[in-house]
Amino acid sequence: MAALSCILLLAPNVNAQVNQVVNAGDATAPAVFPSADCIYKWTNDNPSIGLAASGTGNIASFIAKNDGFVPAIATVKARLQTFGYQTVGTTTYAIDLVDYTQAGVVPVVNASLQGTSPDGSAVYFMSGTDNHTLYKVDGRNNKLLATIPVSAGFYNIIASSNIVGLIFSPDGNKIYTYSTQTKSIVVINTITNTVENTISLNPGRTYNPIIQMSPDGGLLYLLSGDSSNQSVLTIVNTVTNSVASTVTLTVKGGRLFLNADGTKLYIGSGDANSPALTLYDTITGAVSVIPTPAGMGFSSMSLDGKKAYLTQNAIVDMVTLFIF
Repeated sequence: MAALSCILLLAPNVNAQVNQVVNAGDATAPAVFPSADCIYKWTNDNPSIGLAASGTGNIASFIAKNDGFVPAIATVKARLQTFGYQTVGTTTYAIDLVDYTQAGVVPVVNASLQGTSPDGSAVYFMSGTDNHTLYKVDGRNNKLLATIPVSAGFYNIIASSNIVGLIFSPDGNKIYTYSTQTKSIVVINTITNTVENTISLNPGRTYNPIIQMSPDGGLLYLLSGDSSNQSVLTIVNTVTNSVASTVTLTVKGGRLFLNADGTKLYIGSGDANSPALTLYDTITGAVSVIPTPAGMGFSSMSLDGKKAYLTQNAIVDMVTLFIF
């Protein structure tokens, strides 16, 4: 009787394949992974069975080999390919985040990453300095899915400052972004790939384009100022697509941070002469001010909202930790 070849197919994070036991000289069954839209990479720890040591995509049927007298066992591991992005000149490359190999080219000239859907299935880019067109790219295979015109313009990301311009609803079906041209919040439907709505804000105020969203996606928070530098917190209802309320602050506001459960909004001072953290309770609406040392600027918060990180004169390695 011919010797056996055993193939163990392991697919982390995807549907497991069925192990196969075949006689040497017989054809194996193809291994077809769940979705044709995803890219799978696999490795084989025993190429002597007739299958290459590695490959991409489904595994076609092959003739099993075994030149020995005991069963030959091979373990094939498959994984979904995930990407990071690197721009060189005017070309943006998709980089495999496991083996750091170049996995493709983003089909957008002079692309810059603007945001990723919560499930990673779609990645959004802009081309050059054009903030009136969003390019939606498949996060699984780097194919262009849609070109979305945004006539009002969107707030483009500033990579060096880690500022995010596109805010995704928890289900990924909506994108919210501030338009500096129209002083409004643009609502993009990611199912239809069109601008669905525009939420008008007070045209007499100057808005900080950085938006925070409540965990359930129901509210948006952003700051504005006027000629006297008085800060106002604007709260937008995403169900009615309108301004729900405004809260006047006693100090000039800077950066916003919402804790993980959405109950506390921390507002860093935008005035170096009056350093403080303002705490807005999103449940009760209460506002309180937490003084901070002179010369210290608000940097970030821990996700639970219990620790504030302050930097002195914007020097990152000089950090003071406040525990509430």
